[in-house]
Amino acid sequence: MKKMTEGDIWDCLEQQEGLERGELPIDEKIRIICHNIASVQSRLEDIEKRIGSMETAFDLKIEERKEEIERLKGSVLEYFETHDSAYVSEIAEDLNESVLNVMGAVNNLLDEGRLKESD
Repeated sequence: MKKMTEGDIWDCLEQQEGLERGELPIDEKIRIICHNIASVQSRLEDIEKRIGSMETAFDLKIEERKEEIERLKGSVLEYFETHDSAYVSEIAEDLNESVLNVMGAVNNLLDEGRLKESD
């Protein structure tokens, strides 16, 4: 659908003024009204198509993300299944120890007043 130019807008306004003043013959009034209805209907159909396209694109993005998450989940599970459980336990313990160290450091900063709970 073509974009309305400033001239098109002025033409529509002049036609509307002509309709309101009763300067146009009845068949011209009917033609203008029918044309305006068809234009509005066409614009609504274009908007519906655009919305449909956007919804489809959004749904596709969501599906792509779901598939990506499933692939990553599969990779992680495969990794843990193929590695020694003792090794995985060791990594988990290291991570847990790191978290505890960070929490301890934060608590120390809070106790010393160098960090506020609101921070």
